[in-house]
Amino acid sequence: MDVEIKKCDEALATSLPHSAFTSSSVFTSGYAPGYAKLNRRGGAGGWSPLDSDHYQWLQVDLGVRKQVTAIATQGRYSSSDWTTRYRLLYSDTGRNWKPYHQDGNIWAFTGNSNTESVVRHDLQHAVVARYLRIIPLDWSEEGRIGLRIEIYGCPYWADVINFDGQGVISYRFKMKKMKILKDVIALKFKTAESEGVILHGEGQQGDYITLELRRGRLLLQINLGSNQYGSILGHTSVTSGSLLDDHHWHSVVIERYRRNVNFTLDQHTQHFRTNGEFDHLDLDYELTFGGMPYSGKPISGGRRNFKGCMESINYNGDNITDLARRKKLDTSSFRNLTFSCVDSHTFPVFFNATSFLQLSGRREHNMVSVGFQFRTWNPNGLLLFSSLADGMLEIALNDGKVMAHINVTQQKNSRVDIASGPSASQQGAFLDGVRGQLFFPGGVNWLWKCEEHA
Repeated sequence: MDVEIKKCDEALATSLPHSAFTSSSVFTSGYAPGYAKLNRRGGAGGWSPLDSDHYQWLQVDLGVRKQVTAIATQGRYSSSDWTTRYRLLYSDTGRNWKPYHQDGNIWAFTGNSNTESVVRHDLQHAVVARYLRIIPLDWSEEGRIGLRIEIYGCPYWADVINFDGQGVISYRFKMKKMKILKDVIALKFKTAESEGVILHGEGQQGDYITLELRRGRLLLQINLGSNQYGSILGHTSVTSGSLLDDHHWHSVVIERYRRNVNFTLDQHTQHFRTNGEFDHLDLDYELTFGGMPYSGKPISGGRRNFKGCMESINYNGDNITDLARRKKLDTSSFRNLTFSCVDSHTFPVFFNATSFLQLSGRREHNMVSVGFQFRTWNPNGLLLFSSLADGMLEIALNDGKVMAHINVTQQKNSRVDIASGPSASQQGAFLDGVRGQLFFPGGVNWLWKCEEHA
């Protein structure tokens, strides 16, 4: 019997309406993004922006999340306009974007060298997204940016569970005590929180397995036990990734056979062998997803439950998300269990060395409250500046310290300089999350509150 395996290679963009295509700008109406379909000649034969510079983009809304496996480009029909190099960004929401990575780098695709030849790239690893955005990096020396595109892939569907930071899913074993020689655990997660227990199981003999986020990194802890000093020498801890609280999907696979473990995060695999002498993972009663076992008491050890979304949770062949949907698992600790991903109301903005965000001021107000979180590898830089009616306010990084400079020109001794946080040499190369509030009651007193966030 011949079994046909359907390839994930459908043309996804051709059938979309013009409204599914948007762009940073348009040269004229005939160059609208809706004309940017491969081999089409409508309008002026493709998309071209008003200016050919590095601030332009072409965006496609696929309508729902799709699995994307390839991309193809052409120049604008019968012209000197084409794109020679570009980047690909993708998103679930159209607000929070992730660049396509290949070989550990943000990838730049080779584009076109003329107006009609099609250049196709099969993605080294498929991405799942609703929105795609193409960023031209280089273009025709004879003309301007020009693009026609096609996106290839297929439909994507997965059971999704929204974790509220309170509820956990309890997967109870058929027997009270389990001696497990082999484990395969796979799931995807998305969160804006840097801390949270993703899964946990333990046994009375001291064995355990825990997967959690710690300071935006993924931490896997396994203990199969040891003959010496109880289970202390059996503890094994491995970390992977960073900045995983970026509200993008991340895939995790844990494969264990006896003491040999493959720990894979977003296609990057670490191979390790657990400490101790034993091969079996002895667990009692249950494995919980989204936090520690629910007891009605506060979580011990300062551990937080996971807050965010998970999909495609599989444990040793069982589809946990599907079982939860069909009410085959205990989800009683959830206040409101939902099978859709609740989008964050906040989203990050990336600033390069020349970009800035400008907001209109508020006249005749004597109080301002400013709050933001930031991440940077740079120990120096301007975070915020505002002209006041009779002075100025500046918040900046200076050698890794957050500095607030307030100067009121009409008052004597009115310059205030406040510093908070460790210096870059104390904290290391990466600076993470600070919130600040400034109050101007009566226009003369100041309160600066700075909180560090993991």
